[in-house]
Amino acid sequence: MTYSALWLIQLQFFLSVGFMAVFFALELGLAWSLVFFRVRALAGPHSPWTGAYRFWVRVFALAYIIGFAASVPVFVQLGSMWPELLAKTSTVASPLLATAVGCALVFKASFGGAMLYGARSWPQWLHAIVVGLLAIGSTLTAACLMTLLAWMLNPVGTTFVDSFA
Repeated sequence: MTYSALWLIQLQFFLSVGFMAVFFALELGLAWSLVFFRVRALAGPHSPWTGAYRFWVRVFALAYIIGFAASVPVFVQLGSMWPELLAKTSTVASPLLATAVGCALVFKASFGGAMLYGARSWPQWLHAIVVGLLAIGSTLTAACLMTLLAWMLNPVGTTFVDSFA
């Protein structure tokens, strides 16, 4: 059985997307769990929720870094494998992808660093707000990507043609 180079490239792309999706879903679920733990830990510095928060924030940071690192090759492969598809869907895909990347950079990068490095130096209430803003940013990023995926599955306002030319 022989496989074409195109089939192998597509297999690599979809494996990369799946790898990224697993860590992104883990990150999104943990972000809201961390908000819950952090708000519950406001009761006091020796609350049992503080220990739970400190444990799960490490898992979140690992999922955050791996998910971000896995998304870079996906965007490169998306642009290099299907340039005509992106050209035809650019009126819908470009704003959604730009919003997703913007939310990831502004919310996740800024507040992620503040969440990880400001835990012990900031007041607890301020740190809980930062954790909440990070969860909101992760949710907005996921919403943009899911909106793009939903539109790609049911492209409202487009007409199908027989060729790509």
